[in-house]
Amino acid sequence: MRIRESLRSFLKICYFAINCPKPFYNPPSSFLLYEKKERMKGMKPLLPTLKERQRYIVYEVITAHHLGQDASDMLLQQLLEILGVFGSAKAGLLSVSYNTQLQRGVLRVNHDQVITIKAALLMMTHLGKTKSIVRTLLVAGTLKKAKPLVPGMQKEHVKGPRKSKEKTP
Repeated sequence: MRIRESLRSFLKICYFAINCPKPFYNPPSSFLLYEKKERMKGMKPLLPTLKERQRYIVYEVITAHHLGQDASDMLLQQLLEILGVFGSAKAGLLSVSYNTQLQRGVLRVNHDQVITIKAALLMMTHLGKTKSIVRTLLVAGTLKKAKPLVPGMQKEHVKGPRKSKEKTP
């Protein structure tokens, strides 16, 4: 008889817990506020000691005939062929800008792979179907130092379009 009563009371509790409109367990409000703050925080920024240090390589493409198009994509493709997927990922290659008139550009590279990238640039014999030589002009730690060698370089190319601060009437 006692087993039957305890079983009924257990089933009533289970039925109540399943069909209850409110949550069966109400956590304290301080816990909910803490959880909400944690979700709003997002990811913490990396410490400067954990960030990868970057270098900017200014290069010049020398060809018999002037290339009429942006050679930075072809250059990155050639670097991918020479270094392989793993090597180019390790180097963190990124084309910052390219001036089609002077045939000069800027590559962003991880600081410990600068020598490897310079060697890979020397090994290039052609871009697309055109025979060419790629010469390294400068290795800089900041874009400010690389700017004088590539006159058409603007910050918008690096970080995307910026909103103008001018007020419109």
